[in-house]
Amino acid sequence: MAKNKQESTGDRFRRLTQALTAILLCGVSAQAADIADHVVIAEVLPHPADGQAVFVELYNPTNEELTLDDYYLRSNLEHDYPALSGSIPAYGFYLIATAEEDWPDGWADPDLTAPQLELDPYSGGVALLDGSDTLDMLGWGVSPYFYETTPCNIPNQGESFERKSGSSHDDGEGNGYDTDNNIFDFHVRSDPEPQNTYSDTERPPMSADEATWGFIKDLYGPQR
Repeated sequence: MAKNKQESTGDRFRRLTQALTAILLCGVSAQAADIADHVVIAEVLPHPADGQAVFVELYNPTNEELTLDDYYLRSNLEHDYPALSGSIPAYGFYLIATAEEDWPDGWADPDLTAPQLELDPYSGGVALLDGSDTLDMLGWGVSPYFYETTPCNIPNQGESFERKSGSSHDDGEGNGYDTDNNIFDFHVRSDPEPQNTYSDTERPPMSADEATWGFIKDLYGPQR
């Protein structure tokens, strides 16, 4: 009768690493799946304090520079704002504000000034459109015009809504987290930080493919 071949230490190690890889990539894939593949609303200050101004910041989580000629904002069902202009860098930002006057020192300058931009501080919302396509929405308060699934709570004066980088936020990984639920996708900042096209780019969390290759290289060394 043939004897069962005893599993070697190397075989056991390979099976263990394969199992660990699968477990890790399940988590990474879920995180990567929640990163938007289009321009999103990144930060909004709807109720500015003295010396501040209303602003809407956009973020591009893709690896390509995108033109914004057909993009525009809408804050209620009857009011569209002028089309945006220029482009937004890959992993970069674009800033729209109501005024350049009284702009706090240390804040990035607006890429576009839109004095007519109005956001209801108590029950409002804003939508980002590309032509006739609605790309993104953020709402707050009770029954705003625009929101996704559940609107955010009413902000205090001087607080902004910032989109997170992932289920747990990392300031260096952009603002691309998008589960189509405002209450989960955004958090409140007591110190708004608007960013423009000249601000440092921020790459979102790595994709599942990048994580796989990085894990293999760390585990087994460079492949030949």
